[in-house]
Amino acid sequence: MVGKLRCTQWCDGQDPLERCVEQPLPLFARPTLTWSARLEEVTPTNPRGDGWQKPSSSSSGSASACASYPWLDFTVGSDTGGSIRHPAGVNGLFGIRPSLGAIESSLALVCCREFDTIGVFARSTSVASAVTRIMMGSNDGKRRETDKGLVHRAMRTRRFKLLYAVEPPSDPASQTPKFFPHSSVISPESQLPAATAIFESFITRLESHLSVQRQTIDLYDYWSTTRPHPESTGEDLAKYTEMIYPSLLYGAMSRDVIQPFVAEFQHAGPGRGQPFIEPTTKARLEYGAGVSDEEIRRSREALAIYAHWVNNVLLPAPASASAPWQENENAKDGGGAAGEVGDDVIPLLVYPQAWGQPQYRDEVSIRDPGNLFWEGFSVYSLSYGSGCPDYVLPLGEVEFTSRITRAKAHLPVAVSLLAPRGMDDVLLGLISELEEAGILREVSVGSRLFSDAQ
Repeated sequence: MVGKLRCTQWCDGQDPLERCVEQPLPLFARPTLTWSARLEEVTPTNPRGDGWQKPSSSSSGSASACASYPWLDFTVGSDTGGSIRHPAGVNGLFGIRPSLGAIESSLALVCCREFDTIGVFARSTSVASAVTRIMMGSNDGKRRETDKGLVHRAMRTRRFKLLYAVEPPSDPASQTPKFFPHSSVISPESQLPAATAIFESFITRLESHLSVQRQTIDLYDYWSTTRPHPESTGEDLAKYTEMIYPSLLYGAMSRDVIQPFVAEFQHAGPGRGQPFIEPTTKARLEYGAGVSDEEIRRSREALAIYAHWVNNVLLPAPASASAPWQENENAKDGGGAAGEVGDDVIPLLVYPQAWGQPQYRDEVSIRDPGNLFWEGFSVYSLSYGSGCPDYVLPLGEVEFTSRITRAKAHLPVAVSLLAPRGMDDVLLGLISELEEAGILREVSVGSRLFSDAQ
């Protein structure tokens, strides 16, 4: 253990700078602004590119440190709604969010036990896999760090199914979409992001390695055709999942974490008053304090339905493959994935994590005070909503000209690879195989992803 690394306050999603307009303004009026700048600690530095990029938030210190210092073999973070995955992507690292429950965390301070898990940042799959297996080892008496034969046998005898998540054809073009471009928008004249070629190269090599062909999937459309049928699930995917995370997370944080902390803080020093909480996080916690027991109950019901859909329809585990700590829903309910899968087929889902696009740390995020949460469907909910593993894999770099330094620099491109809940050993074995085959590469520290970069 070397030391404690910085995270955002209460592990909440915070930008280095953030402002919001306090009240509706007449035309041409000068706005009155409040600033939230992570006042207690300076935001860690993302070393990639020009050195002026945001490191993402929550486990930002763990990610930026692993990408900066060669004497740190790995770092540890936590992931509630994306706090390992997004920092890993923009800092160019392997980021492991394991299956929920795979790593014992009962002694850790958590924001919300329905979502929280501990995970690892590393610069190689070998380190990421070794550390993750050791951390999972105390929670699974049948797992042995050196028992690689089990994983390799599973890799040889099981078949894989590769789900390639694409944008809906009606969505407007974006430089950082949630999913890969839909085939209907790809043509010789298309102005696709530069990262698209890096993604395509990786997917093609992954198909060859697994002896499969990708199956394109529009998750919004797939939800609409396969979702459970009670009246409560009549909404589209974005609408149905919209308030599950805010209600459960900030309801739990406010009641179970912040309020007890404030009471202890005040008891420790009479007359101290309230501790400082960043403005955006404070507003979210105030929302959480107002969430009723009935709203929490409804959110838990919605979460259970959504988790069941991911674990039994989208990413069902083979009946014989569940970990000792993982109840196999698929064995109970006979679920199936897109196109129907057999008992030996392991579905994998891949989506883009980082597009190599600049996000300068001096850019101020402007947020309407009434809009405390991110709108639309969160791709991170596939993992935090179902408990399945989501591993971030750095693939390459995109060149850009820095607005700050005026020089050319490079930013990471990364994907996320998901597997059924409880399939961490197989997924760890797969990413190790991909590195051995040269499809994935160990990354370096500093501004460039690879040590041999020119």
